[in-house]
Amino acid sequence: MELCKNVHELFTDYMVNLLNKQHIFTVVDFIKEDTYKLTQITNLDLQVTNELKNELLELLTPFEGFGFKAQKFKTGITSFDEILGGGLKSGHLYDICGLSASGKTQICNTIAVNLAIDYKYETLYIDTKKDFSGQRIYSMLNARNCTDIECGVIMNCIRCESVYDVHEFLTVLRELPSYLQNNKKIKCLIVDSLPTLWFPLLDGKSNGVSLLCEATNLMQKIAFIFDVIILLVNIVTRRTEIDSGNVDVPYLSNPDPTRQCKVWTLPSKSSNRENIGIQCHGKDFFCREPTLLIHNLMVKEQLRSHSVKERVELAL
Repeated sequence: MELCKNVHELFTDYMVNLLNKQHIFTVVDFIKEDTYKLTQITNLDLQVTNELKNELLELLTPFEGFGFKAQKFKTGITSFDEILGGGLKSGHLYDICGLSASGKTQICNTIAVNLAIDYKYETLYIDTKKDFSGQRIYSMLNARNCTDIECGVIMNCIRCESVYDVHEFLTVLRELPSYLQNNKKIKCLIVDSLPTLWFPLLDGKSNGVSLLCEATNLMQKIAFIFDVIILLVNIVTRRTEIDSGNVDVPYLSNPDPTRQCKVWTLPSKSSNRENIGIQCHGKDFFCREPTLLIHNLMVKEQLRSHSVKERVELAL
């Protein structure tokens, strides 16, 4: 469906011409484009752009047959859901970033368990590090006083697939649409972790960047068409900027310069554990370990527009 006045009154000839110059020709192109970039192209307010996207999503569903209407799923971690504005949205990709041993895998396991318990949905867990542990899941369920029968049912909702290199991962992604077509109960895809596959290819001699772009495009298509949540486990690297000094950024991404996050440790008076201080968008909040930098690959404006709590505790 091409952009025009008949689709929405805001799509004047002048507006459509501006969007076309940026290779945005259809409703789908507009919805998938980063909202922050759209505000720069169209000079529309961020809230107006968000509302326009939501209206187009409602319009798109009956015509394109995607069946796409984002639902929110609580992660089971109250403060985490508050930061995300109510939970994870279906049809979106999320990048979970953090230092080594900061709890990224534990976050993913918690989300998979809660999807099974609270929503009766299944999770496909792609393990690239060969360290997925059924015993770890079982211990989490035991801590919730689940019976052995309940543990068995819940653990059957988490399907693990091990991959060993980028090409095998891309093969899985290409075959995934037909698999999801026959398994409607799968609502979440977890890739733990993405950098493990790409470390050997980012040496400047391999075509790692093009393969990463292909994987990202496949995952965006899968998330959008099949209305699933995709969680990508990433790591944090420290980059030195001339103006701002050291900046912590996701390893496999091109970060938005307006979305910087600084992390530091603070001594805890109440326990032997360290508290983690995080400054995000100029506001400070604190949490117990693990600490995570979260950014959404498809709708970055959700975190950009959400007011960060002054004090947050991520209690796993």
